[in-house]
Amino acid sequence: MKDETLTRLLRSDLGALRDYAPAHGMDPRRVIKLDANENPYGPSPRVLTALAAARTWQFYCSQDEARAQVAQYAGVNPENIVKYRPDQRRRRSD
Repeated sequence: MKDETLTRLLRSDLGALRDYAPAHGMDPRRVIKLDANENPYGPSPRVLTALAAARTWQFYCSQDEARAQVAQYAGVNPENIVKYRPDQRRRRSD
């Protein structure tokens, strides 16, 4: 895509934005932008140890477990918790 084509696709106000400039004229290779959640060092050894010890950290809990935990947090019975995806249309049965 040519540059002029890209420019045509942008909103006119975006073309007026200045390029990113690191704070205080610092060398960009030495800047860590915490607002962008950058971490050049990776997780700490303690985090790696905790993740290795937790065998199920990468799995979601079952729907029943989730319902029980939410119910406990909310102080209600699990039967009062209804879980559905936003793309599922739920209809009340009258």
